[in-house]
Amino acid sequence: RLGEAKRKIREEVAAGLVGRPVTISRNLKNPATGEKDYTELTATVKGLRWSYEDEMVMVVEYAHPFTGETKETEEMM
Repeated sequence: RLGEAKRKIREEVAAGLVGRPVTISRNLKNPATGEKDYTELTATVKGLRWSYEDEMVMVVEYAHPFTGETKETEEMM
């Protein structure tokens, strides 16, 4: 029953978040200079999952500011 309850909670939260933009911060390397710096990015929520510690984690997608590549990462809620 716990697994079913967690699935329902995740689906309810996901209904309001998936597809929405969120701001994340990442330490990214600029390939032109080789230097790393914390950068705030706008990412799109692709889904949610539970961590091993029972915390909800957002799976997000963003465009790398230096390369333009689409990247996927996780962000704690």
